[in-house]
Amino acid sequence: MSATLQTAEVVSFDADLLAGTADAVRAAGSALLGRFGEAEVVRYETREELMRALAANDDTALDILRPRLSQLRPDAGWVEDELDGGALPPGEWWVVDPAEGNVNHLHGLPEWAVTATLVRENRPVLTVVHLPLTGETYTALTGAGAHLDGRPLHVSQTADLGLGIAATSQARPDEDEEVVRRVGSSITAMLLDALVVRVAVPATLHLLNVAAGRIDAFW
Repeated sequence: MSATLQTAEVVSFDADLLAGTADAVRAAGSALLGRFGEAEVVRYETREELMRALAANDDTALDILRPRLSQLRPDAGWVEDELDGGALPPGEWWVVDPAEGNVNHLHGLPEWAVTATLVRENRPVLTVVHLPLTGETYTALTGAGAHLDGRPLHVSQTADLGLGIAATSQARPDEDEEVVRRVGSSITAMLLDALVVRVAVPATLHLLNVAAGRIDAFW
C-alpha cells in the first residue's frame, strides 16, 4: 500500500474518532450545563471550599468523559494534569480539561468549556472544544483543518491594530511578582494601540475567537 493511501486511511479513521470524541465532549458539557446557574452564586470562604467545588465540576464531566473516551481508544493513556509540561511517553494519550474556565462556571459567568485532545506519539491528532452555553463545537483534525460546527474556520484579515480587538489572559495566582508586573505592563502597552483589549480566562476561548475571526490578535 502506498504512503498516500495509508495516510488517507489514517485520516478517515481519525475523522470517525473525532466524531465520537465530539459526542463525548458534548455529553459532558450537557452535564455541566445542568449544574450551571442551578442556585445562587456561592462565595467560598476558604480555598479548600473552592477547590472542593471545582473538583465536583471536574468529576461530573470526567464521569462521562473517561469511560466514553476510553471506549474509543482503550489503550490510550490519560494525562491526569492538563497543565503538565514536557514530552509524553510513547503511544496515544488523552489530554482533557473537563471544565475549562471552572471558576467562571461556579460564579455564573459564561466563559467556560469542555475540551479533549488526543495526542499520538507526542503530536496532537484531534481536538474538540464544546461551549455548552452557545452550543458551539470547535474541532480540529490533523490533515483536515479546523472547523466550527462543521464550517471551516478563517482568521481575521485586519492588519491595523488600531481597528482590531486584541485579547490576553492573566498571570496564574501562583506566579511570582515579576511575571504579574510584566503581564500588567503588556496590557498597558496594548491599550495604547488596540481598538479594544479583552483580558479574561481561560485563554482557550480567546484562541477560539481568533481562529473564528472574531478577535484579531492574542498575546
